[in-house]
Amino acid sequence: MARPMDRRPGFSRRAQYGIFTGYVVAILGVVIGAGLLIASLVQPA
Repeated sequence: MARPMDRRPGFSRRAQYGIFTGYVVAILGVVIGAGLLIASLVQPA
C-alpha cells in the first residue's frame, strides 16, 4: 500500500509534540517576561 503524499518521512508525531511544546514554553516566557517588565515599570521597588 502506498504512503500518503502529504506526510513527510521521518517527521513523527513525537517531533510535532516537541515543536508544539517549544512554542508554548516560548510564548509563556514572553508573557511572563512582559508581565514582570510592566509590573516593575508601574511599581518600582
